[in-house]
Amino acid sequence: MSAVVPDKETINLLRLSKDQVKSIYPALIDKETKKVLDGKHRKYADPAWPEKIVDCGNDDLKRELVTIHANIRRPVSEEEKKMRFNRVAQILVNRGVELGQIVAEMAKLLPYKERTIYKYVSKEFKLPTGPKTKMAEIARRAISEDDREEMGFDLTLEDKPKLTVKMVKKQQEEIRQKLKPVVEKFRQIKKDAENEAKAMQISGEMPSQYPFAECLCPKCTKKNLCPKVVV
Repeated sequence: MSAVVPDKETINLLRLSKDQVKSIYPALIDKETKKVLDGKHRKYADPAWPEKIVDCGNDDLKRELVTIHANIRRPVSEEEKKMRFNRVAQILVNRGVELGQIVAEMAKLLPYKERTIYKYVSKEFKLPTGPKTKMAEIARRAISEDDREEMGFDLTLEDKPKLTVKMVKKQQEEIRQKLKPVVEKFRQIKKDAENEAKAMQISGEMPSQYPFAECLCPKCTKKNLCPKVVV
């Protein structure tokens, strides 16, 4: 991704500001690389702008984090957010963080929620899971370990560091197939109950196990013989 282009209007405003009230915030300079971590516009406005040295050692991640945190006090463009978030994501990948954990790990380092980070990082860093697509993880939490063992399939994501989108979809289909008989049985029970209720309404009879059934019709005199009776 290309570097962020300096905003000429901001540079001019900084020059006027410095003439009027001097420099308020120093530019942050990395001790090791001598690069500007925060304050590029200030240095464009005046190369002699006061500096503060930050010791990040040889840690590229720390440099990026310092810049992102320092930029909180100013509006940051969409392009710059994408650039910096993706830099952090790539560093984490290089350090061995799994793709499915990148966004969650970034949320621990940055003052942003996972949803915001997920919006700006590239697609390659969102696989195989993300805040909006953790279907296998949701299913894993919803079904107990005993039930999973009895049903004959495993949804333990921790044991699958190389999990792919295709594998997740396959597991989702397995869940649907395993639960299909249960769902169909439930639907049939519900249908039978509805048919039985209709038959009772038509005949005007109520089963003995419902002695406290009553009608909700205003001023109804039919009591439990009313077609609109509820249990």
